[in-house]
Amino acid sequence: MRIARLTAREILDSRGFPTLEAEVTLEDGTVALGQVPSGASRGKTEAFELRDDDSKRYRGQGTQKAVSSVKGLEVVLKGQEASDQKNIDRILIEADGTPDKSKLGGNTLLAISMAVARASARSKKIPLFAYFASLMGRTEYHLPEPLVLVLEGGKHGDWSTDIQEYMVMPSK
Repeated sequence: MRIARLTAREILDSRGFPTLEAEVTLEDGTVALGQVPSGASRGKTEAFELRDDDSKRYRGQGTQKAVSSVKGLEVVLKGQEASDQKNIDRILIEADGTPDKSKLGGNTLLAISMAVARASARSKKIPLFAYFASLMGRTEYHLPEPLVLVLEGGKHGDWSTDIQEYMVMPSK
């Protein structure tokens, strides 16, 4: 199924901070959303998060620039096969053209990618996890391994450590 429409809006996350929501509509009428969370700390290898830098709105953290980026990408993505996730992501990465996603914003690209993935899964009438498995050529599914956060560092902890999260995972 092909992409018919792409739009976006600024929404507030659970902490009351602005973030981006992309909305994809497929030719069969399927609609899906992709929202992008924003963490408190930034790693040096993380993609650039496109923000407005307008101190009069949300202390410069607004996402209207990212909303405009999504709307600008509608021309590039309209008519593309939504279930070809690899191609969708390639188009998004090439449209940005920077190693850190600083032209269009990693938040922009991720919101669109997630919305397209959800729309494709919905259009195929399968759960999102099954859609992701199908992208990897898998037909069998396993419950995910739980990860347990035991210590929090970085900006989240009140003690200094270079590692943000210390997690444990059971092994078989």
